[in-house]
Amino acid sequence: MVVVPKRVKFWPGSVQRELYDLDDDVRNHIFQALSDAKFGVKSDATKPFGEDDRLAKVMKIVKDSKDGNTYRGVYTIEFPEAIWVLDVFAKKSTRGIATPKPDIDRIVKRLKSLRDYRKSPEGKAEVTALLVELGTRLKAAQQDKEKGHATRKPKGS
Repeated sequence: MVVVPKRVKFWPGSVQRELYDLDDDVRNHIFQALSDAKFGVKSDATKPFGEDDRLAKVMKIVKDSKDGNTYRGVYTIEFPEAIWVLDVFAKKSTRGIATPKPDIDRIVKRLKSLRDYRKSPEGKAEVTALLVELGTRLKAAQQDKEKGHATRKPKGS
């Protein structure tokens, strides 16, 4: 079987800037988990969000930091064209491990906004371009495999 990685996209675009603003250790941890996700592999630090039925196809990357905070990277696996990163934040729960309601509401709002964007003319064009690119890369990878060329294998395969 040939595995071709999906693109990692950020929705909204400010999420990428927020990720780069994090401590190197946290940022690298989240990027590694996203790298696994784009190959369809769930890293050990990744779990289903599971705290809200509206986020059924949303995953969270969990990282405890040296500063004492626990950070979350949140992405959806709902769409075939890409891994869409919806949020990164320091979890500041006042009750155990639960994610605070304002954080959940923000993620739900961003997911709805992404769904709406994908239905817009601009979104449809981007989704189409991403799917065409994915198909082209899959075809190339299959041809490479037939020729006996090595391809990158995802972690855990």
